[in-house]
Amino acid sequence: MGKIGRRHCETQGLALVPDYRVYTLGEDGHIFRRTEISCPDDQAALERAKNIADGHAVELWEGARCIALIHGNDGSSTPRAGR
Repeated sequence: MGKIGRRHCETQGLALVPDYRVYTLGEDGHIFRRTEISCPDDQAALERAKNIADGHAVELWEGARCIALIHGNDGSSTPRAGR
């Protein structure tokens, strides 16, 4: 959500839901799909990203913060705090 949309939500007293991006990675490690999702928190976004992965590795981002790399083969994730 852009700055104007966030400001509108804040002034209207509406709850803000963080916007996340899920980048699906090909076998070569390059991004081949970007999916935008809205979730109430990182844990919910991580669960949605795992569902989106469909056997592929995916990266979960919130703004400039990389939250996790989800491995495609087994659905396990590696936290990426502080990026």
